[in-house]
Amino acid sequence: MKYKLSQYNIYKAKDDKAIVFNTLSGAMVLLDNLEYNDLLHINGSETENAIIKKWLQLGLVIEESFDETELLNYCRFRDTFTKSDAIYRILTTTSCNARCFYCYEENYERKTMDIETAKAVSRFIVNNSRSLRSITLNWFGGEPLLNPKAITLITNDVTEGLKGSKTKINASLITNASLFSDDLIEIAKTQWHISNVQITLDGLKDEHEKRKNYINFPQSYEKTLDVVGKLLSKEINVSIRLNYDKNNVEDILNLIPLIRKRYGASPRLHCYAYPLFNREDNPIDALIKKDEVVYYDSVITHSLMKSGFYNPQRILKSRRTTGCFAVLPNSFVINANGDLYKCSMNMKDESKSVGNVHRQVDLSKQFIEWCNPILQEKCNDCVALPLCQGGCRAAQKSNTDENYCNLKLNDIDIALTSILETV
Repeated sequence: MKYKLSQYNIYKAKDDKAIVFNTLSGAMVLLDNLEYNDLLHINGSETENAIIKKWLQLGLVIEESFDETELLNYCRFRDTFTKSDAIYRILTTTSCNARCFYCYEENYERKTMDIETAKAVSRFIVNNSRSLRSITLNWFGGEPLLNPKAITLITNDVTEGLKGSKTKINASLITNASLFSDDLIEIAKTQWHISNVQITLDGLKDEHEKRKNYINFPQSYEKTLDVVGKLLSKEINVSIRLNYDKNNVEDILNLIPLIRKRYGASPRLHCYAYPLFNREDNPIDALIKKDEVVYYDSVITHSLMKSGFYNPQRILKSRRTTGCFAVLPNSFVINANGDLYKCSMNMKDESKSVGNVHRQVDLSKQFIEWCNPILQEKCNDCVALPLCQGGCRAAQKSNTDENYCNLKLNDIDIALTSILETV
């Protein structure tokens, strides 16, 4: 029997040692120089010994005739159409009390979900979910807290409608946090059963408030920080997303240690940064270009690592068998009109709708395109494929996927470098 190296091995060597990480099996092995050299020269070898058998078990080495890409394709096709979980991203409104310059919903029609539509949304979710293992109600906007009545109504109706089924209901919220009062936080915990809240910070006080550009809302920075603390005290997980470009990167670097100092090492707090990418439809010099992302990502990631917000093991354990939730046939974005989309990034064009909650899903050409597990050829040749399975489908469809690919590959490289330096 002849052997070859797995195409999903990533190698990182320094001095007299090397780490080999396999993105498909998740195995990570520390080797000395002699072992590392033996591994790299395994292609075509027929030698069998205890070490090679161990490498076979770990997936670093495979039989020469085995096609790993076919295995991944099989798993992606299987799980895309049989996955028993679904995400419903629900826009209670497209209105917002902030006016962030980078918002992709900037020119959307302002619409707030009415009671009739909310009830139709509930019926659609219940009818679409009875056979599922779990669903996530992901409240989105606009600013979803501008319409808390819709959240309460849909949560109650879906909970009642799925009573007696085996479907588990999860709930999360993406908000700017400005409208959270103590009473509303209590409602989010006890009535909406929110377990995760994502909140964006755009820098220190002056920069954050300038970028959020709230309507009649002074001191929004400190209010947001207070809300984070109150949510954590209610045992609600909080993800702080730090949106950055070239103009606020220094602010973000200064903000990261302040967040750690303020909240301590809470296991419920997750802090991460994400670049504001330059878009062809909205080119702004300050936004990050694809050939700049590695530099800025590295600088900010090292700051997150220094403050204890970056876990290399977490980055490397993100193996998946399907892409983003938009590819799953049972998952939808539901706008304030009850129109169904596969991704919130394409709601600007009504022709991209794949149905409405008042009728069944349209098995249209574009619905099928969203759910098609076939990836671009370059994905099949990518060493990170098992960690993303094509990643963001909207990025693929808009040809901006290189931004996301560069970001993913750089995060893997940073994680492996960090681990190698500590062993």
